[in-house]
Amino acid sequence: MALEQFPDIGNPEWGFTDETSEDLHEVKFGDGYHLVQPAGLNYQRGGWSLTFSLEEAEAMSAYSWLKARKKITPFLWTHPNGTEYQVRCESVRLTYSQYNDYTLAVSLTQDFNPA
Repeated sequence: MALEQFPDIGNPEWGFTDETSEDLHEVKFGDGYHLVQPAGLNYQRGGWSLTFSLEEAEAMSAYSWLKARKKITPFLWTHPNGTEYQVRCESVRLTYSQYNDYTLAVSLTQDFNPA
C-alpha cells in the first residue's frame, strides 16, 4: 500500500522546531550506576511542530485531512529542506484568527512502521 502525501499547503511559518526523542531501556542499580540501551533499531524519532497561515478553504481541507489520520495513519511529509519522512500526526489545532485567516498548528512524529 502506497502512503498518502501531506496536503500541499506550502511551507510552514518560520520558527518551527525539529526535535528528537529517544526510546531507551534504563536500569538503575542501587550503587549509583545505571545501564542504558536503545530500544530497537530506530530508537531515535524525529518530531516537528509546524504552524501554517492559510485561507479558509485550504485550512478546513487540511484540518479535515489531518484529523482523519490523527495518531493512526502514517503519511509522507516533505521537510522544507527537501527530506521526505514517514510521519504520524500527533496533534492538530485550527485557530480562527481573523476573517478568512486561519492558523493550522500540527505536531508530527516520525513513524518507522512498514507501509
